[in-house]
Amino acid sequence: MQGLRQTAAANQGRDSAGAAGTAKSGGARMDLKTPSQQTSALRGSEPENAEQGEALRSILSALHQPDTIRKLRDVVVAIDRLRPEDIEAAVKMASKLKGDSKGILPFVIARWAEFDPKAAAEYSLTVKLESGWERETAVSSSMGEWAKRDPVAAKAWALAVEDSAKLRAAVAGVAIGLMDSDPTGAISWLMSLPAKSRPPDVMAQVFREWASRDPGAAAQQALLLKPGDGRSRAMLDVVSQWADRSPSAAFTWARNISEAGVRSEAMQSIFRAWASQDPDAALVAARQLPEGPQRNLAMHYVIENSADGEGGAEQIRKIAAELPAGAQRNEALANAAQTLARQDPRAAMDLAGSLPPGATRDDAIHSALRQLASDSPTEAMAYVEKSIPEGAARKKAAKEVLNYWSQTEPRAALDWMTNHNGATDDFVMALRGWARSDAQAALAWAQARPEGADHARLEAAAIEGLANTDAPSAAAAYAKLPPGNYSRVAAANIASTWAQTDPTAAAEWAGRLGDGVAKTEAYRQLASTWANQDYVESAAWLQKLPAGESKDMALSSFVAVALKQDPGVAAEWGETIGDPVKRTNALRNLYEQWVGADEAGANQWLNRTTGISEEEKAKMRR
Repeated sequence: MQGLRQTAAANQGRDSAGAAGTAKSGGARMDLKTPSQQTSALRGSEPENAEQGEALRSILSALHQPDTIRKLRDVVVAIDRLRPEDIEAAVKMASKLKGDSKGILPFVIARWAEFDPKAAAEYSLTVKLESGWERETAVSSSMGEWAKRDPVAAKAWALAVEDSAKLRAAVAGVAIGLMDSDPTGAISWLMSLPAKSRPPDVMAQVFREWASRDPGAAAQQALLLKPGDGRSRAMLDVVSQWADRSPSAAFTWARNISEAGVRSEAMQSIFRAWASQDPDAALVAARQLPEGPQRNLAMHYVIENSADGEGGAEQIRKIAAELPAGAQRNEALANAAQTLARQDPRAAMDLAGSLPPGATRDDAIHSALRQLASDSPTEAMAYVEKSIPEGAARKKAAKEVLNYWSQTEPRAALDWMTNHNGATDDFVMALRGWARSDAQAALAWAQARPEGADHARLEAAAIEGLANTDAPSAAAAYAKLPPGNYSRVAAANIASTWAQTDPTAAAEWAGRLGDGVAKTEAYRQLASTWANQDYVESAAWLQKLPAGESKDMALSSFVAVALKQDPGVAAEWGETIGDPVKRTNALRNLYEQWVGADEAGANQWLNRTTGISEEEKAKMRR
């Protein structure tokens, strides 16, 4: 089969009447065949070899992750793999990115600093970054690496920085860098500087770092600070680190803090950590404190964390009796009930039910109820009907139980909802849960429902579930659905699911849907799923489609996938989209991602394409 470039060109010739004003961009790019055969290079960042190009593509691929946590992780991993010879191209690429993606530049500079901290530091002073945080990160990370290698030169360079904000960032970086080898020297150097050269929180940063390694030494140094030199903050930062490692030692030290306010905050930090680690030992220490707010707060933390002990609810009640009645005791009991619910939801509900009426009690009951529902939804629903009065609170509780019931016993949940006039959304949720285990039974139940406003929606939900296990049967059942929004969603889901196993059959089915929104949505999902599996076969299918809205939607989806492999080829396909608005949107999205990886290639294409108006081109260049 010919490559996608030739396919796109042929497709463009077929649709020239429906896509007036578009033109093949030309140029010598590699044919895009399959993902494993794709080896096109990035040009705007000028990679010198295939390995460098792959390093930049790894960063861009990470930025395309839809999941935020995975995106952050993958970006960090990709940047950490950059080699010295990759840095120049990576900096160029990162500086051209737009939107949130532009925020990776400080991290690229930080990686640069690991190889050449002086050059990275000098660049960080001149580069234009969007926010103060980005500027500070670039400067301080560079200076931290420099200080580890040559502290004398790094100190001198930092103090010569003229911009006040960057000066403080440089000083902070040097101080943090010195912590590896000389924490006391770092503190002394900071103390020798004028206040205007010392960032307001850098002392706290240094003490946090020191305390993570040697809390005892950091604590003694903190006591030597004068009140105006960040003494209180330093002591609290040390305690927060120390309490995680040795709360008993931190407690002994903190009892001797002379400032009452600082001592109180330190105790709060210690008992929060201590009670979560060893509530019995924390209880013994709390009882040593004098009567008053500090002791009450310590007991509060102990009660919250006693649910995991052997005594259970009875032990919690005994400890709580040592606290004066009131909001603090109620909150501690409520939090303990929520923790207890993980191991004994019934006891937790009894404990929560003993609280006085109010929001604190309601929240604790709902937390325990959710856990009970995961163990025994029937029992949980019986509790709701028996113990919670009619009204908003009961509806909320019933909804929470149904969330679990629909996953574990969907048929029973549906029967309960039928007898209690359940909401349509809850019926849909239960049907989808049932369809995961027995899609045919779920569909039969939905089809047997009396005709009404929710009939089509429930049947569509069951059909969507059936598509996950038997797409041909789902397609046959779909034929009986009346047209509407729910049939549109069902068509898209059937096409997408079916395309994962038999895209040709899915395409044939979608083609028989008739013109309309259902067909358009089915084509959109089908094109995306198929392109991710096999570019060549999906392109051949696209080429045969008649011009129109459905084809335009399919092309838009295809282009969004293809641009990640070869934006030049993707652009040629995008130029064949007939609708001017859809074409412009697809090509704008393509350009915005392309220009970050290959500015020269993207702009070269933008200059010559006639698929976008000159006015729109001007906007895209800004």
